[in-house]
Amino acid sequence: DGGATFQPLSLARRGDIRFDASAPGRAIAMTNPGYDGFVAKLDATGQKILFATYLGGFNGATVNGVAADSAGNFYVTGRAGSNFPVTANAVQPTPPDPDSMGSFAFAAKFDPAGNLAYATYLPVINSPLPLGIAVDAQGNVEIAGQTFVSQYSAADFFLTKLSANGSLALVNTSLAHMSPVGVAFDSAGNGVAVGSAVDASFPVTPDALQPTLKGSSNAVVVRFDSAGK
Repeated sequence: DGGATFQPLSLARRGDIRFDASAPGRAIAMTNPGYDGFVAKLDATGQKILFATYLGGFNGATVNGVAADSAGNFYVTGRAGSNFPVTANAVQPTPPDPDSMGSFAFAAKFDPAGNLAYATYLPVINSPLPLGIAVDAQGNVEIAGQTFVSQYSAADFFLTKLSANGSLALVNTSLAHMSPVGVAFDSAGNGVAVGSAVDASFPVTPDALQPTLKGSSNAVVVRFDSAGK
């Protein structure tokens, strides 16, 4: 009706608009909302939500992993777009590779009450996909996953370790010729990753159970210490 009445719409990735045949001049807009990650904490019975919050920006975010420490702080990792709400003193306040496919890894820490302690991009390029997160006794956080050279082609395994306040990258390394599918850490920050390799360039160790590639693709297992070695 010429803008005399209107209803604000949520930000969205795409939408559509039609004119209402029953009321000439009135337009109807519909939208398909974007997506955001969320974080929620339940009580011990699982029946009561202690807090819940969205986590992300206009370009969306997903949460792929969560970990908690003995003090009740918890940590999440995932992928976000180019306007993820980072906090002050973040180790990576801007996307590290603006020419990538628009998907960047992040890590965030919440205190036991659900307040955001820090949120930062990870200093990893090539559209990283976090697969696991863990925290050690000092509050340092390790995130591991894979990167992509194209939408469908995995590149390397990556490992990033952040300081307790999220302001420093203590470890930021990668392992080529491996496509990981899962990763786990112990309380000391040592980790194990499993995945696959498709060429003989995978860096096996001298005591490897199977030192050579057999067939076109083999499963691989990697164990590394808290320094990423």
